[in-house]
Formats: sequence, structure tokens, C-alpha cells
Amino acid sequence: MGLSDLLIRIIFLVSPGIITSLLYRHIRGKTQRRDWEDFLEIFLFSLVDYALYDVFAIILNKNFGRGGRWKTL
Repeated sequence: MGLSDLLIRIIFLVSPGIITSLLYRHIRGKTQRRDWEDFLEIFLFSLVDYALYDVFAIILNKNFGRGGRWKTL
């Protein structure tokens, strides 16, 4: 795996964080920040996005299961 392959994989992994960061900046407004703060924000947004996706997938899997029907309590 060359450097370009690694770079492409990293870009795909952090793309949810980049998109969320751009939306957050659009809502919040632009402020003066350092570069490392931007990278930290993108990293944290990526972690939160993947955690929310995982919770959503677990809930759907528990409710629908293999049968494809919504389970009631």
C-alpha cells in the first residue's frame, strides 16, 4: 500500500467529520482558529459521527433483527 492509497483511505475515513465540521462552521460562523484546532475538531466530529452511526445500526438490528419486522416491547 503506497502513500497515495493511505491518503485516500484517510480522506474517506475523515470525510464525515469534514462535512460535519463545515456544517457546524456554517451555523456557528467563522472564527480565528489555529490549524491544530481544526484538525482536532474534524477528528472529534468523525468519532462522534461513527459512534452515532453505530448506535443507530445497533438499534435497527435489535428492532428488525433477521426477520425484517419491527419488534414490539
